[in-house]
Amino acid sequence: MKSIPTLILVSSLIAFLFFSGCKKAESTTGPTGLGSATGGTASFTLNGAGFSNQTVNIALLVGGFSVSENLTGIAGSSVATADTTWLTMVFPGSSVGTFQFGDTVGVIIRRGGGSSARMFVNGLGGGQIAVTAYGGVGGNITGSFSGRLYEVTLSGIDSVTVSNGSFSALRAPND
Repeated sequence: MKSIPTLILVSSLIAFLFFSGCKKAESTTGPTGLGSATGGTASFTLNGAGFSNQTVNIALLVGGFSVSENLTGIAGSSVATADTTWLTMVFPGSSVGTFQFGDTVGVIIRRGGGSSARMFVNGLGGGQIAVTAYGGVGGNITGSFSGRLYEVTLSGIDSVTVSNGSFSALRAPND
């Protein structure tokens, strides 16, 4: 079984590979190999841990399938403001379905930068990713997500509820 640290590692590698092919971080142009295709988007609402009905919009979202890990990774960011937000999602396989948070299903949200950055990670259970469409390369991976994410700090554990999560990620070539 894969663990949450494995999910973080795999999703980070997928994000690096996808975004290293982009022209620049502010662009919505897709990664190398997708021609002039534009990136996808995501939106979600945060409550708790200092957030109160705060809607977050992601302007560039790319996803792809890792054949060796049998996982789909979706990663994106919004860099338009000082509140840079990174969204990463991982789930098994390459098809539609509803996936409960667990060993191979995860959502990570990183908010802010530098020493004020906060990272929220799902625990086991307490949320899901529902994939409603899984297009071919250059198409879209679409769906919704919601659940409780946790931040571990020196002063304890804080949690945030993610609701109204929706995504449409540009599908990149398999690894």
